[in-house]
Order: sequence, then structure tokens, then C-alpha cells
Amino acid sequence: MGTAPTMARSKSHNAAAAVAPSASSPLAWWKSTWALAAIGNVLWWASVAPLEWSLLAWLAPVSWVLLIRQTQLSGRRPYATIWLIHVAFWLATLYWLTLPHWATSIGWLALSGYLGLYLPLFVGLCRVAVHRFSVPALVAAPIVWTGLELARAHLLSGFTMVSLATTQYRWPMVLQISDLFGSYGVSFLVMLVAAALASVLPWDGRRRAWWPGLPAAT
Repeated sequence: MGTAPTMARSKSHNAAAAVAPSASSPLAWWKSTWALAAIGNVLWWASVAPLEWSLLAWLAPVSWVLLIRQTQLSGRRPYATIWLIHVAFWLATLYWLTLPHWATSIGWLALSGYLGLYLPLFVGLCRVAVHRFSVPALVAAPIVWTGLELARAHLLSGFTMVSLATTQYRWPMVLQISDLFGSYGVSFLVMLVAAALASVLPWDGRRRAWWPGLPAAT
């Protein structure tokens, strides 16, 4: 009597496994923590000097918001992975600190290690807001990012270089909002657009609404 239901459940499980590859599948590598963190950092690096492809700054945070959306981050130490990748971004971006004298390399390493903390902190705080308090990523991401940029500008004497806003200095139409909200308003806008893009991507096989209760975008 119990054979038919058991066989049905087994077939259903096998079908689901065939449709959705496991996290260890080679097809799912681009959904891993290190891949999503690296994609965003590479795009952000390309949007600042020397390349200054500023439009990529609007896409760079998309992969980080996808990290926020994931139910569980892959890897044994996902936040350490995000930190190491972000440290590599700062090392590449601030390489000019090594040019004046060999001793400045010590400050280059220390500053990059410190600045690397902000991305895992951003992902962690947003994940708490999204998964524990049910705050939409569209709201959490720009607020948390802007708050961390504000903190970075004041902690340890402050460091305001290489923000999302500074990548848009060639676009006067975007910079108009800085008259009212300063550079933090521009960073907020860039992150808001990236979060909106990430919210409508068919992540995990389905699209999500920008806001809970609204139908998902088609």
C-alpha cells in the first residue's frame, strides 16, 4: 500500500533535483559567494580610475544585492571571502599609494584591509534587515550603503574617495541631486537602481516584486 506514494515522492524529488542544480554543481559556480562578490568588485574597479567606465557603477552592486537575497551564503566563511575580495579591490584601486616611497606600502596594506570591511558589513547588515525583519532589499540596500559611506567619511579621520557618487562626476544630470542631498544622495540613487535591477532578476528560478505584496515584474 505504501509503495505507490513512496515511488511518487521519489520521482518528484528526482525531478526537482534535475531542474535545480545543487550548489556544488559546476553550473552554479556563478551563484557562489566568491563569484558574486568578485563580479561586483571588478565592475566597480572598472568604473573608477584609470578606466572610468562610470556606467558600470550602476551594475556593480547588483551582484551584492543578489548575495543579500540568498537564503544562505555558500562557503565555509562567506564573509571572510567577501572581505578578501574587497581588499583586493582596494589594493588595485589604491596602488598609487606605493609610488612615493616603499614605506607607504605599509599604509597601503593597512588601509586596504580596513576599507575591505565595509562590503561584508554591508551584506551582513542588509541580510539581517531582509531575512530577519522582512525589509525589502530595495529599501535596505541604499539606506545601509549610504550609512556606511557616511561612517567611512568620519571614522579614523575619514576616507571619502572612491564612493559610488564619485564615479558619476561626468554626468551633470545625475549630479543635480547633489544640490539637495550631497554626494550621499547620488550614492543612494546608484544603489537604489542596482537594487531594483537585482529585485527583478529571475534569481533561484523566479522573479521577485520590488515591494512585498506587489506582483513580480514581467
